[in-house]
This record gives sequence, structure tokens and C-alpha cells, in this order.
Amino acid sequence: MSGSGGETAPENTRERIIRASMSVFKEHGYQGAALEEIARRAGVSLDDLSSQFADKEELYHQACRDAVEGWHRWFVEKASAEKDLLASFMTLCREAFLYLARDDETREFLRAGPLVFIFSSDRFEDITERGVNFLASKLRECAEAGIFRPMDYRRVAVTMHEVFKLLILTTYTKAYDERVEELFENVLELFLHGLLAGPSS
Repeated sequence: MSGSGGETAPENTRERIIRASMSVFKEHGYQGAALEEIARRAGVSLDDLSSQFADKEELYHQACRDAVEGWHRWFVEKASAEKDLLASFMTLCREAFLYLARDDETREFLRAGPLVFIFSSDRFEDITERGVNFLASKLRECAEAGIFRPMDYRRVAVTMHEVFKLLILTTYTKAYDERVEELFENVLELFLHGLLAGPSS
């Protein structure tokens, strides 16, 4: 939203602090990250930082939220750009999984902290819900076009999300291994066998 100059300055300061915090958390981990160093890299005083974030935990949560929001925006944009319904669904699944393989900064930042927390904290429940709902909408579109069989879209979307979440956790909590992409493709193929509509009798 474009507002007056007085409205944008605090937002810019906040964004600089979040960007700086991601760098410091990535390098030193959550425990080793110091607010003084984050303030220095952001070019603000410690008092300015404290006026934006109550403590290091709140700042870390916000940095994680920004990272997850960026992840969500990426796969939604990529899937939405595909006009073919099945291609859009496949792009959604692949881009959601491969995002961290391609975004070194986000991957290393998330790996430096308790990555499992990203997927379990209720602070990100709204983002998870949006992701599941978007996946369910793609399932519905494909089913209504006769590509997929009829199903409980919400239930299938939640199931797929949980399976992909486990794959992401096992992949990115250690050094990235390209062989995991093959595992992901195998899992996606298994899902497709269950989703695709059979030939009409």
C-alpha cells in the first residue's frame, strides 16, 4: 500500500531489521544471534530495534514468517502462470518442494534454526491454511475438468501437504541431496495414479 512518507519510513526500518536478522540468524543460529549485531547490520540503534520488536524471539518469528510468506507467494505465482490445469497442479507441487533447493539464503536461514518449528508453530497456521486451500482449489479445478476423479478435495490436499512437509523436513534439515528430487517425483507420481480419472466406460 502506498501511503505518505511518514507511513513508509517505519516499514522500511522494520524490513531492514528483518533482512539483517535473517543474515545474523543464518550465520550464528538462534542462540548465538545478538540483537546488537542485528541492529548494527540494519543500520539502526538498539532502541529503534526494540521499538519494532519486543525481543529476539519475536524478531525470529517475524523473520520466519517473512521467509514462509515468500515461499508461499512463489509457488502460487508459478502455478497461477500456467494455463493448462494439470501443468498448473504439477508446477504447484514441484515449486513448493524445490523452492528451498533454489533459494540459498532462505534455506540456510531456516536450517540455522529449529526448522521443524516452522511447520508446527501455530503462528504460521494461516499461511499453511492458504497453501492447503490453494492446493485444494487446484485439485477441484482438475476434477471439474475431468482430469482427476471426484474426491474430498480438502482431505486430499491436507494429506498431500503433510507428505510434502515430511519430505521437505527430511531434505532440508541436512545437506541438500539431488537424489531427493527423484524421491519427490516418485511420490508425486504415486499421488497422480490415485488422482487421475480413469477412462470412461
